[in-house]
Amino acid sequence: MDAEMASAAGGKIFTFGSYRLGVHNSGADIDTLCCAPRFVTRDNFQNEFVKVINGYSEATEVCPVFTSKVPLIKMKFDGVPIDLLFVSLP
Repeated sequence: MDAEMASAAGGKIFTFGSYRLGVHNSGADIDTLCCAPRFVTRDNFQNEFVKVINGYSEATEVCPVFTSKVPLIKMKFDGVPIDLLFVSLP
């Protein structure tokens, strides 16, 4: 799919947990949820999205966790610890 189609398809990233509630402390990770359109599969997240993240020099300590019920990527982005969970929605 080209960039225009991808942009029109949608998808959003939301924060949740202690960061969203405003009760986080320094060094705490930021829990995030990647909501993708239904045609983006768990396999896409596991195989393609990890490659995209690894392409950023700011992304370090990238650790995919795909054995869990909800797939997630633990990483540091520009030094900030992030847990990125994935869901595909209609």
